[in-house]
Amino acid sequence: MVHVCIPPALILATGLSLSACGDIKGALEFADTRDDFLSRRATLEDRSNTAYLGVPETGEATYRGEASLAVGTKSDGVVLLGDAAITVDFDDSTLSGEMGNFSGFDTNEDFSKYAGVLVLEDGVIGAVNPNDVEGQIVGVLTGDGNVIGVDAFWEGHLKGTPIIGILGDTTPGSSTFTLNDDVVPGTLVTAVTD
Repeated sequence: MVHVCIPPALILATGLSLSACGDIKGALEFADTRDDFLSRRATLEDRSNTAYLGVPETGEATYRGEASLAVGTKSDGVVLLGDAAITVDFDDSTLSGEMGNFSGFDTNEDFSKYAGVLVLEDGVIGAVNPNDVEGQIVGVLTGDGNVIGVDAFWEGHLKGTPIIGILGDTTPGSSTFTLNDDVVPGTLVTAVTD
């Protein structure tokens, strides 16, 4: 099930003043990535889930877009956007993916780039319905003195008939996010298209 609400930290980031940032170029790139993410997510939300008979039984497809990661609270949190790629193998009903090149803001409106990659592991298609996708997203990101850990159950749907992409997010009760070794609230949303 895709949770379409924007986490409070992401709402905070969308209203940040670019003049408050030390890295204006990075902040402008973040704004462009945010706009791409919001547009891609809206496009996928407007599409119906892929018809059951519209899910191929053979072949492979790679979908690219963005991942939005928010961890922590309004008083101590980080909001990041990064690149995402998810590959679906319809022959064996599996999927895999990576998310990287993250950058974003902390609650002090400081912009930073983050090193590291998040990996989509054990991804499957059709766990419940033929157009469902799920898997585990794991990894560590580091930047601006912060260490963010992700071990999150991710689920979503193939979107459109024919398929135009995948929209998915993490499930709070089955996910663990850490910020500097403290367990914190978090969410990760992926929006990828062909």
